[in-house]
Amino acid sequence: MFVNLTIGKPRLSERINFNVMLDLDTKVNLFDEYLKNGGYESIQFPDLLRSLLKVKSDANGKVIPSTVDSLVHAAINAYVGDQLMDPFTSPLHLSEYQSFLQKNIFFNQRSIETKEELDEFILEYGKKKNLIYRGVREARWRLYSSLQRHWIIYKYTERDISHKEFIIDFIQRGRKVFRETLSSFLLKNNIDPENDLAILSFLQHHNQPTPLLDWTEEVSNALYFAVDGVDLTIGTREIHQYFSVYILDGKLFSELGIKQIMEKEIKTHSNKFRKGLEKYAKHKGLAPDTYDKLFSDDIMKKMTVMKIGNKFASALTNINLLHNLPFAFFSDSLDDVLKFGLNNNLRITNQQGVFTWNSDPTLPLEHIILNDFREKNKSVEDGWVCQCVNIHKNLAKHIKTFLDNNGIDKNYIYPNPEFLAQESFNETLKNFKLNK
Repeated sequence: MFVNLTIGKPRLSERINFNVMLDLDTKVNLFDEYLKNGGYESIQFPDLLRSLLKVKSDANGKVIPSTVDSLVHAAINAYVGDQLMDPFTSPLHLSEYQSFLQKNIFFNQRSIETKEELDEFILEYGKKKNLIYRGVREARWRLYSSLQRHWIIYKYTERDISHKEFIIDFIQRGRKVFRETLSSFLLKNNIDPENDLAILSFLQHHNQPTPLLDWTEEVSNALYFAVDGVDLTIGTREIHQYFSVYILDGKLFSELGIKQIMEKEIKTHSNKFRKGLEKYAKHKGLAPDTYDKLFSDDIMKKMTVMKIGNKFASALTNINLLHNLPFAFFSDSLDDVLKFGLNNNLRITNQQGVFTWNSDPTLPLEHIILNDFREKNKSVEDGWVCQCVNIHKNLAKHIKTFLDNNGIDKNYIYPNPEFLAQESFNETLKNFKLNK
């Protein structure tokens, strides 16, 4: 049997660094995980099996190099090389990460093992601004949207269904089913009912699959999602022992994404608007040197947005436009120009929810960020493109205590208006000693 290096075993999530060569112990630990997860059955060479039986470790759990022959070295290096490649990705298969080494292709990672490290993380990121977070229960999971999972599981690719037409039809039927109720609600919240993103946001938060991926501007909320329903069973791979919090620079993605299109369009409309105002001012006898003060870029921008109104936001979030964008980021709080109509229910408000958009029917978000966004924005520092904090599942109880102490529970994350109304009435009954 292959050597079991559990004594003094280094955490792979802490040791990954592409700038240095992986040491023998790290490679052996990776290969050991592979063997324990069905790898033995795939080995068809008796000589390799015999060589594996000869591998030994010392009292500290360190592999003894002289016990690793060339055949084992070749097998280990082949597997490590496999982990330095993308996970198998297919329109018919939901892929997962087998190791932190493999995950490091897409993310700048760090691990948290102790309560002290966790408390420092919460304190540090509780103060940061313009970041967005996504908590997931398993570190091995990839950033698929709910529609992508649906698309892959039910093999829609084999049915030759248009992804774009499917989304358009879904939005149209969503409007039709909710009829005037949804339109009236959106209008009263100063949101154009023709805003496709607002409809998708509404459907997303009523448990329907969409191309949107939920993120939050509050790290504590992300921790809630990471531990809510977490499986504390420690699996046979190291990556199975962790859940994750992903971190994106919201301001960066906003300014380099849909906001670029928005700013360009606003400037075009603003320039036309300004020419008309200048012509009117000249007709009224105003001196040309007063124009810059009266019609400054900032004033014209605000006036243009007021004039165009929510119809402009709807134009920017039309599915015909969005589907041509591989990736987009939307937030009503990080953007100071237009509101995209995301905060259309209590859940999104409490969760401080924002969204990323992925137009690909099957490729997870990290692929899009790596292959599209980062390639087009080479000046962006790699470390901030997408970060991932992997937290050991042993800390789930500590996180739940922290969340409870701060009032972040199911009733806060998923508020029920009827329950809250009933609770307020019961409190009044109690105050007047009228409760039963």
